[in-house]
Amino acid sequence: MGSDIFMGTTITKQSFCSAVSNFCDIGCVTDVSETEQGVNTSAIIQTETGEKYFVKCNTFAPSYDVFYSQPFTLSFLSEENFSFPTPNIVGYDYSHNPIQSEWFMTEYISGETADISTGDITTTQAEMVGEILGEINSVSVQGCGVPQTFTGDAERFENASEYPYESCSVPSTISFSEESWSTHIKSQMYEFIRTSDSRFTDLKKDIHDFIETTDVREVSPHLTHFDFWWENIIWDSFDTKPYIIDWERTVGGDPVANMRISEHFMFDTVAIESTQSLDVPFEEQRSTLREAFRDGYKSSYTGSECLSLDSETNSLYKMFVYARELRGFPYWWRNKSLEWKQSREVALRSGINKLL
Repeated sequence: MGSDIFMGTTITKQSFCSAVSNFCDIGCVTDVSETEQGVNTSAIIQTETGEKYFVKCNTFAPSYDVFYSQPFTLSFLSEENFSFPTPNIVGYDYSHNPIQSEWFMTEYISGETADISTGDITTTQAEMVGEILGEINSVSVQGCGVPQTFTGDAERFENASEYPYESCSVPSTISFSEESWSTHIKSQMYEFIRTSDSRFTDLKKDIHDFIETTDVREVSPHLTHFDFWWENIIWDSFDTKPYIIDWERTVGGDPVANMRISEHFMFDTVAIESTQSLDVPFEEQRSTLREAFRDGYKSSYTGSECLSLDSETNSLYKMFVYARELRGFPYWWRNKSLEWKQSREVALRSGINKLL
């Protein structure tokens, strides 16, 4: 049984049993298996009757919308009757007690991610995930930016003990913050650059100036996932539509920006990550997969926002993709070899310098 210490509390079988079983009425917890370390602590719990549930405890400050977007979005999507499944929310905790950190629980999803290390992604899979992203991006939402929490949320956290526990209850709709798309995406990019890996310090000012002087189109916002790539796609079997997980970065925004960043992390960084990355045939395969992904996306996208971009927005979205990877470089690729990291840095610098 795994345990971890964060926010001054040890996660144990007993603390999960108290926080989950007593409040959500799912039966006695018989096992807790920790699956992730760091800012988020995740666990798979199993009850004495055999059910399994996935629990995620977040240590983010209450002011962050990151925690809320996942259960809110999943609840919202469940109302949309999409052709792909999303995990069901079982319950979540505003009380900070007894784990003293916000947590939410979903049904346990049994399956696996595609093995990107071998480059064995099929065109059928690529087309299928393109179709799914097109469905997601077809949903119109109210407001650009991050999902809003319910009214009085800050007060609730400051006075948590005064509020009754709200078990197994999630809203059926999402409200997003009311800001312009340009304001939202540029503020995100500034944050990416401010916190980017130190090896790219020499590029920070030039990228900042590029963002400052480049315009981006305004949009009628659509639902975007913004973390849609192979690690967040769970396959029961590879011939059926998979579950989509990790909706933490969900925003209301431009579907094309969502499509571009997904393409990058599915077919650009994967190409370098793959053991076949130096083979010419694999480069051709990567192009085929990308085209299948785009074809699938276009076949299912029914949103009102145009998928064609003006040149300035196109340039800014390219930089957005690179800026996000600069920020995540030391985290996402921390277990890669030095040679791999050097290759990735060269690729990023080349792409960025073509835009500057």
